[in-house]
Amino acid sequence: MAAALAVLDVPELLRHILLHLEDWQEPFVLQRVNQRFEATIAGSLQLRRMMWLAPKPSSKDLNLKVGKGLEFWMEDPPRDRIYNPLLIRQVHVNSGVRWPEGDKCRLYMYTSAEPRGISINVFHGRLVDDSMIFRRGSSWRRMLWAQISAVRISLSFHSFPKVPLHSRYLEFSDGATIGDLMDHIQRHLDVAQEKVRARRQAARKVQKRD
Repeated sequence: MAAALAVLDVPELLRHILLHLEDWQEPFVLQRVNQRFEATIAGSLQLRRMMWLAPKPSSKDLNLKVGKGLEFWMEDPPRDRIYNPLLIRQVHVNSGVRWPEGDKCRLYMYTSAEPRGISINVFHGRLVDDSMIFRRGSSWRRMLWAQISAVRISLSFHSFPKVPLHSRYLEFSDGATIGDLMDHIQRHLDVAQEKVRARRQAARKVQKRD
């Protein structure tokens, strides 16, 4: 035990161990319970890249040659290297990505290979049933949502009573995080829901006059 603890006291050895963990998300848990782990991760660019906390040195490393697939259900090898695994790991033929929890989410994502982009579909109701997705300070919020900025993001709203379907195209700079993405979507969702409330109030006033 003493020898094992001694290894953890050497930053280079600890960094090497963390880099070879099978689960790339495990360091997020470790850094919350031990300041030594936290300092090692903060001081290692390799670790931060592995954890999607820092971008790759160059988009050339991603081999962005377009795959065979044009839609999310078809083959698209670069997708796993471009987009954060948290965003695409639950892609299904019929449902797309439900993030972060399939039974609580009103947001669906679909990726396309040509042109490279993401379609985000938001349905009427709260984005999720609890505040977990918007909790400040959560580790996932600091993670990059994509390794490149040249990704077309279309945001569409569906099933909003008395409000026509409308779409927007979102633009983000390099280094945008999942937190940035979700906050941006939430702001647009708030605007759409405010339109719903305003139209409902207007409809009630008309009914009262009648």
